[in-house]
Amino acid sequence: ALVPPNRIRLPTPASGNIVYIKNIGGVPITIDGNPEINMGDTTHAKISSANVMTLNPFEHVTLQAVNDAQSPLTVGHMIISD
Repeated sequence: ALVPPNRIRLPTPASGNIVYIKNIGGVPITIDGNPEINMGDTTHAKISSANVMTLNPFEHVTLQAVNDAQSPLTVGHMIISD
């Protein structure tokens, strides 16, 4: 299936990697976790549903990758700045 141009999937997490995303377009973009964003928590303002973020035009977010699952961490990306 084709992915709409305004929908992206985060890269495979590698611990320590920093991902900075800025929406420079005129429409919102949807970002899918790989596998999770913020350990599945949905309380951050940019998280539209579990493991899915929406960035409106000119919004940005910075994430840090985590690939070890030592409790309480889970594999995915953590929001470290918005």
